[in-house]
Amino acid sequence: MRRRRFRNPEDYAPSTPLDPETLRATVRLIAQAAQESGADVALGGGFAMQQYGSPRLTGDVDVVSDRAISSLPAGEQLSFGGERIELGGVETDIIVRDDKYRDLYMESLQYTRRFPEIALPVLSPEYLAAMKLASRREKDELDLAYLIGAEQLDLDRTREIIDKHLGTFAVDEFEDVIIDVQLAQQREDMKAKMNPGRKAHKPKASQLKRRLMR
Repeated sequence: MRRRRFRNPEDYAPSTPLDPETLRATVRLIAQAAQESGADVALGGGFAMQQYGSPRLTGDVDVVSDRAISSLPAGEQLSFGGERIELGGVETDIIVRDDKYRDLYMESLQYTRRFPEIALPVLSPEYLAAMKLASRREKDELDLAYLIGAEQLDLDRTREIIDKHLGTFAVDEFEDVIIDVQLAQQREDMKAKMNPGRKAHKPKASQLKRRLMR
């Protein structure tokens, strides 16, 4: 039997950003292992965000799976289900939720998108948004703001997912984030009007940080 140390992901220091090709190579290894194990797997986390245009750098790979991937090396158990391993020199979370968010994560595997250079399906932005709202970490709140500001979400569909899996209060929180993002964009538009030579642009995640961190 493999021995595992119990670790909470929050105990780990932030990873060093890696180039996309290194991350893609690790995703290919996971895809091959998942096929061998018969696991249903999809890409999440920061690298999934990059596929939707996010400029946020990441140094790890997060995947959601419906089961343990037996052909991968042993790792450290995650507090919410799954393992953290090193694969191809990249810190990799194989997430198999066994907590109150299990249904959200399992359902997300049915709603994915394909990108030409990514060997795994990628979680839809609507499910990514729900996961990031549930997480409540700073980087996840900023990712949520990006998805809203970049108009990547079907907002009504996202509300349905959040209501189903997180509850009515979480829908209210989601609406608050939408308002914050819209206000930030309005401020950018006003600045552009006051300074005709200044081009209006989507507010950066860092500009939303103070309003989103409550």
